Amino acid sequence: MAERAVTHLFTHVRGLSGVESMVRRHLRDDPQAGLTPSAVSFFEQGDFTQVGFAKQVSGLGLTGSASGWTFRRRFQGAIAHHPVGHRIYHEAWGLPPLADLDRAQRRFAFLHSHWTGAENIFRGLRGLVDGIFCVSPAIRSAVRTCLPEIPEERLITIRNPVDPPPSHLILPPRRQNPEMVLGFCGRVVSQPKRVERLPDLARRLHARRIPHRWEILGDGPDRASLEEAFQQTGVPAHFHGAQTGEAVWRILAGWDVIVFASDFEGMPLALLEALSVGVLPLFPRLASGGRDTTEAIAPELVYESGQLDDAVRAVAWLRQQTPETWEQLRERGRQRLVPHSGTVYLRTYADFLDRIATLPRLSAEGPAARRRHLGEWMPFSLLKRLPASHPLRREYL
Repeated sequence: MAERAVTHLFTHVRGLSGVESMVRRHLRDDPQAGLTPSAVSFFEQGDFTQVGFAKQVSGLGLTGSASGWTFRRRFQGAIAHHPVGHRIYHEAWGLPPLADLDRAQRRFAFLHSHWTGAENIFRGLRGLVDGIFCVSPAIRSAVRTCLPEIPEERLITIRNPVDPPPSHLILPPRRQNPEMVLGFCGRVVSQPKRVERLPDLARRLHARRIPHRWEILGDGPDRASLEEAFQQTGVPAHFHGAQTGEAVWRILAGWDVIVFASDFEGMPLALLEALSVGVLPLFPRLASGGRDTTEAIAPELVYESGQLDDAVRAVAWLRQQTPETWEQLRERGRQRLVPHSGTVYLRTYADFLDRIATLPRLSAEGPAARRRHLGEWMPFSLLKRLPASHPLRREYL
């Protein structure tokens, strides 16, 4: 049935980011809720067999030299092969420039993070969405500020799901390591992950004589420079590269702390997965679900964003705790996972889609949804260099 068709739209679907993992999860699990899922990947093309959904994904193959006009033309051709139904724009990426072409019965934004300048995009959703998914109360609050006219029933706070590790990989109670094992999990990139801060943190911890070593789980364009920077610190750092399946759980289970150094985050899946195997978070003070979760475990584990001396303070505090306190903190972390059940998530998600479908349409459609913008003449590579508040990007991309 067309009204139960759902198309997920995002920049990529093959990669390591949490949002890409969520898109793939929906392609896998939406049928369990009676939905027919598909996806459009803006910056990828070719065969999507490697992610298991070759027939469900269309790739536009955009590059940095493409402009909004190219974007619109390719999207119009691709979306014609997807059934009319709900359209879900993850991180609202592409929603303002594509809304008039998407053939949506209902249009949604799914906001996974509160990035720098996000408010400029939130305001651009005015008149174009029927419902908005927010992964944390902080993101929902920001949306309410930017779009006060949207009724509360059109917004939902939804907890990112996390699958439990295989039972045979759950380790017995852990002993405190003589040297702390700090880990990073995700795309190895400067923006938005700010991985270049990790060697600096290692250097400061070493200067404080805090014994530790690092493990990096993931890959990305800045891996080589990060490896070189760690070599210069004299602190051991092992790079696992990209891993999948049981290998991920085995690696995570050996860490004491998972470190986040980003300038913005939402509710990272890596954080939830780490908590499930007893790893404690070190998280910057950002408007995000990750910060809220970390504060609930121990406020001392939240550090001022970008202030690495404060991060050292947090690690030093944790090292001083007794094994009994460590286990209490781990148990608090496991308790924070209760609302993140995959079953609860899927039911909440599908119920919200169905509820919005019964309400009058709010979003404009067809020519009325066309949002002309100066930025659509510019190549994406140029727009990416501009702040989100710049007139060429504001309320556009």
